[in-house]
Amino acid sequence: MTPSRTAKRWARGALITLATATLIGCGASSSDGGGRTAGIEGTGVTSGFGSVYVGGIEFATEDAEIRFNGEPVDEQALQVGDVVRVSGEVDGDGQGRARRIVFDRNLRGPITGIERQADGRGELTVLGQRVRFDANTHFIDVDDETLKTGDLIAVSGFGNDNGALRATLLEREGRYRPGMALEVEGRIVDLRGDRFRIGDLTIVYSLSNVEGGGALSAGDYVQVIGDQSRVDAPLSAQRIERPRQKLGANSQRVFVHGMVSDIDGDHFSVAGQRIDAGNAQRSGAIDAPLTDDATVLIHGTRRAGVIVAETVRLEAEPRVTLRARLDTLDDAEERVVLLGSEWSIKADTRYLDQTEPGDRRLRLDRLAPGDTIQAIGYRGADRLIMTRLDRVDADPEGNAMLSGPIERIRRDGARVRIDLAGTTVTANTNRTDFQNAAGQKISASAFLRAAQPGVPVEAKGPANADRIDVARVVRLLE
Repeated sequence: MTPSRTAKRWARGALITLATATLIGCGASSSDGGGRTAGIEGTGVTSGFGSVYVGGIEFATEDAEIRFNGEPVDEQALQVGDVVRVSGEVDGDGQGRARRIVFDRNLRGPITGIERQADGRGELTVLGQRVRFDANTHFIDVDDETLKTGDLIAVSGFGNDNGALRATLLEREGRYRPGMALEVEGRIVDLRGDRFRIGDLTIVYSLSNVEGGGALSAGDYVQVIGDQSRVDAPLSAQRIERPRQKLGANSQRVFVHGMVSDIDGDHFSVAGQRIDAGNAQRSGAIDAPLTDDATVLIHGTRRAGVIVAETVRLEAEPRVTLRARLDTLDDAEERVVLLGSEWSIKADTRYLDQTEPGDRRLRLDRLAPGDTIQAIGYRGADRLIMTRLDRVDADPEGNAMLSGPIERIRRDGARVRIDLAGTTVTANTNRTDFQNAAGQKISASAFLRAAQPGVPVEAKGPANADRIDVARVVRLLE
């Protein structure tokens, strides 16, 4: 089993600083290659299999205890997009070995409100929580266009203290009926007598519902399982747990992937962990400001109750999607070229095989030029950064598809040239079908008035070398 190169580079550098560390729970030992192993704990998105990839590290799972909802399961129960907690070791070659993987869904409840955008982003209301989805969200048994109010969904993702959840996985579990078991987690606010709120949801409870006993306090982070008599009624708690949030022990390696909150200069919080990023190396969307609700991946060491970050990768919203045949694959440099645009693959890029039969172990080394893939990501400093890679079936009409913000647009007679995401789309005012954000046909002149730099569009048409030429359809996405 070969560790990913990015994970290997990170681990080797990290372990230099840990050569004399006391390892938690396992003791210092030699790996098969003679390198030291170090204890590690973290929380992040499951990005692939073959082993289990989390936080940019490949974890072998042969001896791991894996639990879902507190019950033992095998690795097949994990899905790409599940947010998990991993404890184990990592050796000098960057290979992780998991001792324990624990996961649950953050939220299970009925959809009571839906807001959609033309570019595939949107927001749901579920049990008084705001659930955001985008192109990175892995949908199971549903998609963003077929979600309906009244659907019962289970969500895994990144939450914040304001009742917002960024979905990394969303599964439809049928239609909701009153009395079904529901689940929500978050911080307690407005605690009064026998009730409190998480987000906009009121929860009624008694002390007998609290696992481990003890009174609840405002600000406690809790997981609540209960039911409702109707969708607009308070949730009647059947069980309340206080999940352990702290990651690692003093001097232990940790990683955490999640949404930023409570920023104070170079200090902020992610998934209940206080981060000191004063001396961290920054990557990803390096020109973007660090703001509340931004998504980051942190690698560092716990010291005196704070995670001292060595690396901070800031993720921008996935605004670019490109579906085309793979031109060039460079496994050594972890990059691919699609329609002339160059994409960087990260160690935690999420892989999904949407073909039949799908390959659960899909990674970069299992792809080949000519495969049709859908790349999702954002523009980094010098190339596109891929957050998700799907292998898909080729379009039966031979179309490639590209969506993203316009970088440059110009017209020469009937010919329109649109540059976006390192690729060119050509359209023809006489032959291309121009559409507004609702998918309705509009005139070429109306399209050109609206299509300014920064405005997102989607184009479909035949791939011609490094471009879409001539686009059959070009649609405004806002």
